[in-house]
Amino acid sequence: MSASHDRAPDGPAPDGPAPRRRMPRAEREALMLDVAEQIFGEQGYQASSMDEIAARAGVSKPMLYHYYGSKERLFLACLRRARDGMRAAILDGVGGGSRPDEQLYLGLVHWFRFIDAHPALWTMMVDEGLLEFGPAAEEIESIRAEHTELIAALILAQSPPGHADTLEVELVAAAISGAGERITRWRARRPDLTPELTARHLMQLLWTGMSGMARGEVWQL
Repeated sequence: MSASHDRAPDGPAPDGPAPRRRMPRAEREALMLDVAEQIFGEQGYQASSMDEIAARAGVSKPMLYHYYGSKERLFLACLRRARDGMRAAILDGVGGGSRPDEQLYLGLVHWFRFIDAHPALWTMMVDEGLLEFGPAAEEIESIRAEHTELIAALILAQSPPGHADTLEVELVAAAISGAGERITRWRARRPDLTPELTARHLMQLLWTGMSGMARGEVWQL
């Protein structure tokens, strides 16, 4: 009697569902933050829901809560990742320059490129509804303060030791940071302005004054 029915047939196994790859924790966290950033940017903080974020990320709602605890903490995680990304982008630009003016220009270019690559993130950061959410408002203000410190360090780097007025440097750095933020909002309506062209135009305003500060020039009425 033949026993052929007792052994597997020759040739490849029948088609079937491929085994599901287990996603590493870091990759899953990044995916959830990517989706959350997109939804927060599209809908605003108040209108966004954990249900939709979980569904679009392809995870369960309990898993989303296990990782982040609440919508507020998820939003803060998005902001903190954005803070790291912005800082890295600016420092990468500054590090590519050999002169102070070139460093400032490249820092601006990389800032605008980062925003172009993360439009939902920028929308999320300027959400007026967050004014009532203390921790998020504090985090956004901390990001602004960090940018101001980076700009102040650039100004001080081009000034002779002991020559710069620290208060004046801080004020000018805050003004540059604020101007960059306002121009970023305005530029959203001007898709013809590349990061390079925007930074070049902004340098026309900024560098004349900053180079004068480095030479010790003082404006008087």
